[in-house]
Amino acid sequence: MLDSNVNIETCDPSRTAAVAQSVERQLDRICVVPLKPVTFRSGDREPDSCSTPHFVVHDEWSEYVIWSLFNLGRNEEAAIIARQRAASGVVGPLFAFLNASGQSEILVRYFEDSWASLDAFQQAVPAHVFGYREMADIAFAYRRTGNQTRFDEAMTALQTANEQTFSQGMRGAEFLMVMAAYHAMAGDPDQALEWLAQAVDGGMIVSTRISKEYPYFSELDGDPEYEAIQSRMIEHLNAERQKLGLEPVST
Repeated sequence: MLDSNVNIETCDPSRTAAVAQSVERQLDRICVVPLKPVTFRSGDREPDSCSTPHFVVHDEWSEYVIWSLFNLGRNEEAAIIARQRAASGVVGPLFAFLNASGQSEILVRYFEDSWASLDAFQQAVPAHVFGYREMADIAFAYRRTGNQTRFDEAMTALQTANEQTFSQGMRGAEFLMVMAAYHAMAGDPDQALEWLAQAVDGGMIVSTRISKEYPYFSELDGDPEYEAIQSRMIEHLNAERQKLGLEPVST
């Protein structure tokens, strides 16, 4: 078992092939959340199911593999794939992983080493219709590391992006989760719960504990309304697992 608290700065991207081989040996455990059909590639061959061995991860699906590895406690492998995605220009999975794995200070350092300002980041990584989770993760990282000024700046940018996306009529579950995250970080739990309920009732499925992958909601753990939303999410998850002949899970 690899160290689940590994610092991402120790991960060598050249180990990607070894990671793929390691994941291959436990692939039946990797496909834990059937949100979309996960596909892998071995040369020119496309396997029919996620139990087929010998693969490397498609970029399109790497975020799901990152979270599967994270939920298995295999953070070093998750970090390698997340870092590889960031190097290709997709930083969202890395930011989310670093916050979820308790490495917000590394997120802050990575952000400040890569962009001169929030404005520069927004030009390089603009908001999108699925919700500006990247900015939510920047805000959360600054909040967790105690930089109130930068937290406030990121929250203002997130609020502006949320308002623009909402005005365009977007109501996807991922966007609703980001709306909920904003209100949770802003200290408005009632609004956070309202948006979170809409996201979950709209089909959002994450791990068996929402706050594990979305740490913005950790302060809501134990709240009766939050726990009821959590239970509905588990019901949705188990309904999808039943379709695939998988055993139900619980919190």
